Amino acid sequence: MLIRQVQPEDAEQLLRLQLQLDKETKFMLHEHGERKTTVEEQRQQIETMLVRGGMIFVAEHEAGLVGYLGTTTYPLRRIRHGVTIVIGILQAFAHPSRNWYASVYCSGGMG
Repeated sequence: MLIRQVQPEDAEQLLRLQLQLDKETKFMLHEHGERKTTVEEQRQQIETMLVRGGMIFVAEHEAGLVGYLGTTTYPLRRIRHGVTIVIGILQAFAHPSRNWYASVYCSGGMG
């Protein structure tokens, strides 16, 4: 498992991940079938986010992207100190038996 910052070339994989999460969970913003983003729009969103200081970290497994953590900042003065955090993890990788955090960090004395 590798955790890294998203890059524009990840647009297709990130969109595929988001579409899968839209199907798997009711806790994300979009419902199944509601997301109409194209790969090019996703790429542009990533580029804009990187320029504006937002962040998206992706969790990459041998099968591709399996999760992400994203932040959204706001340009309005009254709320520019705030941030929204979104976390999405495929169910297959969120199950306790696949808890890499516990096995990697806690057993190593870091958690």
